[in-house]
Formats: sequence, C-alpha cells, structure tokens
Amino acid sequence: MFCLPAEAKLDIFKFLNYKQLCSIKQANFCLHDFVNYFQGELAWEKLYEISIQYLEQYKHPHKLIKLEGGPLDFTLNDEQLEEKIKNGLETPIPVYLPNQDSRKTLVICVTKVFRSPHHILVQLPPIIKSKEDLKIVYYYLNKLFNCWFDHGEINEFVFNQELLQLLFGNAPKRIYIQRCQVNIMEHTMENSLQFILNNLSSQTFHSSLRLYQDIITKYKDILFEILMKGGDNFKEVGLAFVNSSVNVVDFMNVAKLYEHIVDYMATSKDCSKIVDAIKLSFRSSKSLQLIEGAEKIEIKELDGGVEYTRTNLPIFIIQN
Repeated sequence: MFCLPAEAKLDIFKFLNYKQLCSIKQANFCLHDFVNYFQGELAWEKLYEISIQYLEQYKHPHKLIKLEGGPLDFTLNDEQLEEKIKNGLETPIPVYLPNQDSRKTLVICVTKVFRSPHHILVQLPPIIKSKEDLKIVYYYLNKLFNCWFDHGEINEFVFNQELLQLLFGNAPKRIYIQRCQVNIMEHTMENSLQFILNNLSSQTFHSSLRLYQDIITKYKDILFEILMKGGDNFKEVGLAFVNSSVNVVDFMNVAKLYEHIVDYMATSKDCSKIVDAIKLSFRSSKSLQLIEGAEKIEIKELDGGVEYTRTNLPIFIIQN
C-alpha cells in the first residue's frame, strides 16, 4: 500500500464505505492524513437528520458536545487560511445568522438513525474571537459538510456566509440533505436564500416563504438563479409562497416569476442546469388574479371573515 502512488491509493479507497475508511485511518498517521485530505472524494458518513435550534427548546434525550476555545492538536489543512489568521482576527465573526438571542444557546442537532430516542447536540462557539475558536468551527463544519443526511429542517438560523468564505474560500462547501425543508421569514430571507444557493444540495428541497412587501421583486434574481442554475444541486424544488396580510400588493409577482421561468426555458439554448422539477404554490387573498391554466382552485373563509384562495395542488408545476 505504501509503495502505491497517491492516485492508485485514492482509486482503491473509493471502493470502501465510511466504516472501512475509519478503520483504515486508525492504522497509522500517514493513512489517517491521506483519508482526511481526500475525504471530499471518498464515502461520506450517512446520518438521518440535522437541524439548528435553541438548546432550551430541545426536549428529547440527547448528548451535548460543548466546545470551548482551547488548544487543539491539529493544524488547518488550508495554508492560505493559516496565513490569514496567523495574527488573529481583526473583528469577531458570528457562526450563525441572523443574530441569535444572547440569553439562549444555539446547537446543531444530529440524529444518527431513524426514530432514534437519542440525539447529538453540538454547541459551537457562537462568535469566533480567536484562532482556536476558528479551528474548532473549521474542524466540525468540515466534518458536517462531508456527511450525508436523509432529512433536514432549517427554520431560522444558517451558517454565516462570511465565515464559510473565510474557512473554505471560493469553492463553497455544500451540506447534502436528501429531503430538506427551509422555512423562510422576512428577517431571514437574505441569509437563507444565500445559504440555499451556495451551501445546500438536496434531492427534494421545499421552502415556505412569507410574502411581505416587495419580497419577490427584491429577491427575484436569486430565486431565479436557484431554479434555473441549480440543477446540479437540486432535483426537485418546491416553493410555497404564503400571503400573511391582505395588504400585500405584489403577490402577483409569483405569477411573473413563473412566466419568467417558462420564457427562459422556451428561449434558452442550454437547459442542462435547470432544476428537473419546479413547483410553485401559494395561498393569498381573494383578489389574487390567477394566470390561465391554474387548476383546482377553492375559496375558503377563515376566522375573521377574510376569504382566501387556495389550491389543493401547486398552481404551477414545471418539468424540465
């Protein structure tokens, strides 16, 4: 094994599963470092579920891994990153966005197997203030980006784009979640969409977006880029637009987004990057004007006498 060139060893290791690679890493330091260096090209650890939430809200049995800044017995593999931080950080960097409640503790929640009664909670330093803090976050996020999750849910918090850029440079790391749900609110819109665009990969990705004034207009370009250029990272994307107020006047921009997608597909010479299946659905006030072709529409009166138009199925379904 030691006489083989690196390319030959890598080809052999690609046939091994994650547990076999872990055994190889325990053989000696050389193999340990070799597997770590090429871990992005080798078998990933398969886990069931991941989410980010407040520790205080977590009621299930769990094991808490609390990581504080302190000496670590490893060096960063990235020489450029080592150079950037050799004199310390100019300003502290938050790990998560948006800013969290300082009275609470954010944790990464991981479940190894389906219906497991026990969960692993990882508490990273919320704000990176030192080189040791950065090492801790780099180490665990790098492990996270080399895992495969069956299910994931993101309700508010995502990893800071500035931090990920510092840690991993211009080749963004992506977390793979087979079925992922992202619930987007007004104050999380920018952070969530940037994370989806740059750091998420999923077979089936669904998101609910509350419609506030000018939301679709403001974020139309990034939504369009996710749908039209995200085919390598998403097979199916479902966007559910929810009208939270009868005073929202730009809800018809959802229809315009749909029409923009159809026009692009009709005129583009290369559709290879478009997501295979796109579903746009929404709930809105009675005054919403549906475009021709909308199906299975029903009018429902909710509490307070406000009438809403709702579809049993997504109004727009686009197959690439």
